[in-house]
Amino acid sequence: MTVETVIFDFDGTIADSLHLFVEIAADLFNIDDNVGTDLLEELRGMRRNEVLNRLDISRLQALWSYRTGKRRFAERIDEVYPFEGMPELLDSLHGTYTVGIVTDNDVDTVESFMSQHDLPSFSFIRSNSIFESKAWALKRLEGERDIDLSETVYVGDQITDVEAAHEANCAVVAVDWGYNTASLLESGSPHRVVSSPNGLLGVIQSL
Repeated sequence: MTVETVIFDFDGTIADSLHLFVEIAADLFNIDDNVGTDLLEELRGMRRNEVLNRLDISRLQALWSYRTGKRRFAERIDEVYPFEGMPELLDSLHGTYTVGIVTDNDVDTVESFMSQHDLPSFSFIRSNSIFESKAWALKRLEGERDIDLSETVYVGDQITDVEAAHEANCAVVAVDWGYNTASLLESGSPHRVVSSPNGLLGVIQSL
């Protein structure tokens, strides 16, 4: 395929935010478990519903706390940093590809993060709402931004990102440094799974 557009997820892909997400969730849901390395790795190997079940959080509780969690996250975005090698990767992509973001996070939060770390500007940042699937958000870009999804690769760190890209009929590269493990990501049959930002450029160029 000819890649013209590269779209990134934000949390766990560009931003090393898992630690903050876990801390906020533990406070919101009064999680008694010490979310140490072993438990965190266990959770990374689970789908979202499995994580909720493991932590004894109902879907209603999760939905009820969604806005509060996003607000607290935005207030503490200065505690989050890009993954090592990500700024250099983004610099190398700009000028060759149209580069954007589709994320569950708020646009203002992402823009604040980008500004804090002097990252290159994106052609677009699109936030999908809690009531809109990421696949639908990707599909809508074809009309909103005149993007051809057959020439697009989506880069994400969760099994839901992989599935959304397949549903939207675009290529997908999964990264294993974020919220889900390589084995869970591979179960969704992405085009590739990569283990460092340094290796991502070559993978995109080879699709």
